[in-house]
Amino acid sequence: MKITRFKTLDSTNKYLQNLLEEGKDIADNVVVTEFQTSGKGQGKNVWESEDGKNLLFSVALDMSYLKAENQFLLTQMVSVVMINVLKNYLPEEHLYIKWPNDIYYGDKKLVGILI
Repeated sequence: MKITRFKTLDSTNKYLQNLLEEGKDIADNVVVTEFQTSGKGQGKNVWESEDGKNLLFSVALDMSYLKAENQFLLTQMVSVVMINVLKNYLPEEHLYIKWPNDIYYGDKKLVGILI
C-alpha cells in the first residue's frame, strides 16, 4: 500500500478521483489528511470535521473482480468489521450500523463509509 499524507486537503476521496481522471493507477493507495475543507458525504452531502480530531482517509482498491450485484456485500463487510473493531474500545450495546453506510455510538455518528 502506498500512503500519501496531507496536513489539509479538500477531500481524500476527491484527490483519488482526480488521479483516476488523470489516467493514473490508484489501486492500493491510501490518502490521509488531518483536515478536509470539502469532505464528501453520501450523495451531495458534505462531511464536516474538526482539524486534527478525526481519522480522515480514503483507500483505493482494485475491486474489478466484484460483480455489480455483489457490491453491497463489500459495504456490509466493512461495516461489520468496523463494529467488531470498535467494540474493543466502546460498549457494544451502544454501537450500531445505520445502513447503508454509517456507524453510530448511541446518537453520535462515528463513521461514514463511502464505497
